Amino acid sequence: MSLIFYNSRPTLELLHDIAHALFSILRSVGIFTHVDGPGRLSLLRDITVTSENLHTTPHLLHFFKKVATHVVAQSDGGHVDLFVPLHACGK
Repeated sequence: MSLIFYNSRPTLELLHDIAHALFSILRSVGIFTHVDGPGRLSLLRDITVTSENLHTTPHLLHFFKKVATHVVAQSDGGHVDLFVPLHACGK
């Protein structure tokens, strides 16, 4: 299953579409994103993920927990991948 979106849409609308698409248990989920700087992933237009705010921002934690509930266990081959273009990381 592929879900393609552009971050110019309102965040709540995008999150609703993602949650709606995750109607079944998946083997893997891949999220393509870019960076706002070292250690800062731009998940959506107005949402940046860092190691500091991942556990302290309720909507970020809820989003990733919700995604994880729709992926089979790691022992069964399940995984969530974040893809960042190498040029965005300075490589």
